[in-house]
Amino acid sequence: MVERELCAAGRQATDGVLGKPIQDALASIPGMREIEIIGTGAVPLSVLNRFFEAWPDLTSFSLYDKTGRYSRRTVQNTPSFAFQHPPACLVHLAIRASDNMVLTKALIGVTQATLRRPELGEVYATEGEAVLEIVKPILGQLTTFSMLDGDRPYSWGLLQQPARAVGTYLQSTMKELTSVRALTIGLDGYDLANLFTLLTEIPTLRYFSLQFGSYSDKTRLKLISSQTAVEYLKSSPPSLRSMVLPPELWWDVWSVPAGGRVEKAANAAGVDLPYCW
Repeated sequence: MVERELCAAGRQATDGVLGKPIQDALASIPGMREIEIIGTGAVPLSVLNRFFEAWPDLTSFSLYDKTGRYSRRTVQNTPSFAFQHPPACLVHLAIRASDNMVLTKALIGVTQATLRRPELGEVYATEGEAVLEIVKPILGQLTTFSMLDGDRPYSWGLLQQPARAVGTYLQSTMKELTSVRALTIGLDGYDLANLFTLLTEIPTLRYFSLQFGSYSDKTRLKLISSQTAVEYLKSSPPSLRSMVLPPELWWDVWSVPAGGRVEKAANAAGVDLPYCW
């Protein structure tokens, strides 16, 4: 891993943070199938077009910043994206969708026939509906879906969104994930008290992960009843193999006996509870 600025001074608008030598080297790699672009600066549309033309077999494309989160500034702000050589084989896309809305819409629009595993990054509650509207046309074909809780967007140090609001944008989405096998979500976007009721509507589910992240509202965890978890595990789909729940449920919300009943139900169902300590 190279921890330094790769772009020549004054060339960032043209070459992006990767710099032309790195672009040339990457574009010359034959048969590129998976790539993660990690950085905190922008990548011009011309560079993306060049990469997609050079990598016709690309199946996985990810954009991250230095912390490993989906980058807020990885792609330059552009009113529209026109891909001259759209990725025709893309199956997996990882991007911070709410901060790259135009790019996300363009990429999903040209990969509808192949995309199966979108990771939409951290999405603030007030932007959830807009993000999900982009992926709505392909929900039924997805095998993996990931969307986490996000922070309020900033601009020049000023908050641009109102205080956290709890929407229900994920509820209808989960009902349309008729083929999904792996589902990762945060605490926003649905009624947490009905979480396991919503999961019963996904008969293909194999791996479920409920992520309590840096921007999640901890007070909402109390809405998750251990009894509803037990009931779901007792009637869970035969395909279910793993259910990751925040350890804070055991630490701060459920009593020791209640947590034990969840563990017992998981063992009886043959479901792994990775965070069950």
